[in-house]
Amino acid sequence: MSYVLDAGVWIRGLLGADKDCLEVLRLVLRKKVRVVVNSYCVAEVTRALKRISYRLSLDSRSLERDLWIILNSDFVVQEFDRPVSEGLLRELRRAPEILLISKLLELEPKDVPYLVIAFKTGSKIVSTDERSLISKRREIEEKIGVKILRISEFLEELEAPYPKQ
Repeated sequence: MSYVLDAGVWIRGLLGADKDCLEVLRLVLRKKVRVVVNSYCVAEVTRALKRISYRLSLDSRSLERDLWIILNSDFVVQEFDRPVSEGLLRELRRAPEILLISKLLELEPKDVPYLVIAFKTGSKIVSTDERSLISKRREIEEKIGVKILRISEFLEELEAPYPKQ
């Protein structure tokens, strides 16, 4: 089983702001969890890290280095179909197909690329986004078959002797 981590998991984990998110990243580094990322996810995380590090007077290069160490680990599958860039975020969020899916599922356009990569790779999504992805998860699973887990559910699933598929 592979997982797609939403930006909140990456950011909170890299900042050490949430012990469960940090544990998820540690599990990836310990080769206990296979994670799939795409260009959009990495662009969203790096942009947020730069913005937050500036606001908190942190070293954004150090945070980005830590991100890339994890991204280049053995249990991360990189599905990069486009260069990682700030422009990619704007481009994808305005793409007609992304806007269509966001309207149909009543989601923010920023969340749709996570659904697309999860659908494409047969992965589950681990999210911190209670307002959007988690609030719509039953409908999303019924309509497109993508399962969305809270961090706590994800950690429980890993502790189970036979993870639920």
